[in-house]
This record gives sequence, structure tokens and C-alpha cells, in this order.
Amino acid sequence: MKRRTLIAAILLSALGVAAYAQNQIQAAVATKDPTAASLVSNALKVMTPGAQVTDITISAQVVRNENSDSETGPVTLEALSAGDASLTYALSGGQRSEIVNPSSNPPGAWSGTDGVWHGMALHNTWTPAAWFAPALVLEEFLNDPSLTIVNLGQTSLNGEAVQHLRSWRTLTSTSGAPADLAIIQSLSTVDIYIDLTSNLPVALNFNLHPDSNAGVNIPVQILYSNWQSSSGMMLPFHVQRFFNGNLLDDISVSTATVNSGLSPSAFNVPATSGGVQ
Repeated sequence: MKRRTLIAAILLSALGVAAYAQNQIQAAVATKDPTAASLVSNALKVMTPGAQVTDITISAQVVRNENSDSETGPVTLEALSAGDASLTYALSGGQRSEIVNPSSNPPGAWSGTDGVWHGMALHNTWTPAAWFAPALVLEEFLNDPSLTIVNLGQTSLNGEAVQHLRSWRTLTSTSGAPADLAIIQSLSTVDIYIDLTSNLPVALNFNLHPDSNAGVNIPVQILYSNWQSSSGMMLPFHVQRFFNGNLLDDISVSTATVNSGLSPSAFNVPATSGGVQ
């Protein structure tokens, strides 16, 4: 993790995006707010009673709305607790894929209908790759020593009372320049909202960016609903992913398998030949 964050500091300085974060200095020590950690633990007790999720495989149907077109088809979503994730869309207009592997170089890649794999920028792998599996997101909040979590208190979301938590990544070394520390915090900030009644997550918010420009924010929101018991845990069987306020993926889960022993080799990043976009 230290290697990744130091590389990122160099990369982001080279991109010239440090100026906007000069007044957002973050201490180079990750902390776990006890109240936030307790809320995360309570949510995990509801979702995964007495068990830790090591991997998950989801088979679903998706409606994707992109560039004024609507496509449908099956999607397979896989993830490991280590932060690896794989998304394969077999849509009516062709296959699209994404894969993230934090220990790889590049740490992720994506392909469109032409089948060409493009390297994914490091700054787009600091937010949850397993956004479709909120239990893995919350486990990472608790278990990753480079992540800070804080409790921002109660608020309202879509008319429901929720608890608002925030997480971000922090350099584990004090050698990073303040502006670089602030940039990493900004690029990795994640907001999660937990329903006060059910203790289940209802929304996850973060920003993605063009691979070639970390200074441009693309707001992403994930909404979770239709929670059902499957494989001994509670899972959202309806997941919606919004980009820039527009519904991109409307996912209806068919089956979910937990702790099946997925191999890390399934998340090897393919050789890339396409440039970043």
C-alpha cells in the first residue's frame, strides 16, 4: 500500500492537479473514529451475521443507459476482500469488461465492445471497485489500515433518515507533501449512508475521473434496495449506478454466491494495448 501511495504522489504532481487542494491538508495517519467503526460493525452484523466475506460472485440482469442508448443483458460481478473486482457485461450491443487488481501494474483495465483493453489510472482504483457488494466495502473500511473513517452524523436521503459515514485513504508515510496528501484524500473519499432502522447501507457516493485527468470529478452514486437473504447473508438484489446524475446501470440480481473460494488469478489484469481516455 505504501508503494502505491508514493507512486500516486509522484503521478499526481506530474499531472499538475495539486493547486486545488492546498487548503485541504490531511495528517498522514489513518484513524478509525470509534463511533463510525461501531456503526460499520453493526451494519456488518446485519449483513453477514458471524461471518467475514472473502469473495462474492453475482449473476444479474442489467439495463445500461449510455450515450442515449439503452442496452440489456447479463452481467457477472465478482470481488475479493483484498479489493480485486471483475465486471463482465454481455450486453445486446457487445461485451464490456472492467477489472481491478490493486497489486497489479497497471492496477486495473477496461475494455469496450472492440475488445481492446485500456490501462486504468491509479486514481480510479482508490474508490471501491466492489461497489456492488456493500459488505466488502464496509469490511475494507474496518480492516484496511490506510483508510480513515469518520461519522458525519444523521441526515436525510431520499426522504429516509440515515447515518452518514465518510472514508478516505491516507499515506502511511509522512514524507508526502501536504498537497499530495490532500489530493489523495480527495481522490479516495467515499460517503456511505446507512438506514437508521434496518442498519443496512442505502447509498454509496464517490468521484471517478477521466484516466488522463485526475482533476475532473465525475460524481458516482450507488443505490441499494430489495435486500434479501442469500448464502447466509443479506444482499441488495437491486443495485443502481448513477454517473453524473444519470442512471447508467440498473442491476437486478438473479443469484449471489458468497465465499466460494474465488482464485486471485481470476483477477489478473490483461495486457493492455489501448491508451487511456
